[in-house]
Amino acid sequence: MSKINAIVWSLLSLFLVFGGQIASADEPPLYLFEAVENDKALKRSFNKIMAPVSKRSTWVKNYGTASPAKTEIIDNTEYQIFQGCKPHNCTSESYAVLYNPKTKKVEAGAFVRNRFKGTNLKKGVIIWLGKTDWDQARVISKYLY
Repeated sequence: MSKINAIVWSLLSLFLVFGGQIASADEPPLYLFEAVENDKALKRSFNKIMAPVSKRSTWVKNYGTASPAKTEIIDNTEYQIFQGCKPHNCTSESYAVLYNPKTKKVEAGAFVRNRFKGTNLKKGVIIWLGKTDWDQARVISKYLY
């Protein structure tokens, strides 16, 4: 009996240690179009930071083809990074934004416009949005292409 009890206690200990990580792995990824349904401040803040590009790139208003949010930490501040691209033409336009859930603001972002001649990239422009600082830009840049 004591060997069985030891096994049960070992399994229970493993569950207690790793159970939270296992449960969080089962959570579905959060996409921007889902997040704005429950967070109106996120919606307002996203629309505000994207205003310089959304008139020309109207697809941004519907968030485009999106990827699940990722978590990034900059100077001990945890951000959610949301990214998306132009539907059916991701290589031509895309964005990435940093959302601070504590302040309820999209604090920084970038928008990319690329022009091609055939399959060759002829021109690429990054439009920095908001008051993006250097550390934020380094993080955002990983998500632009």
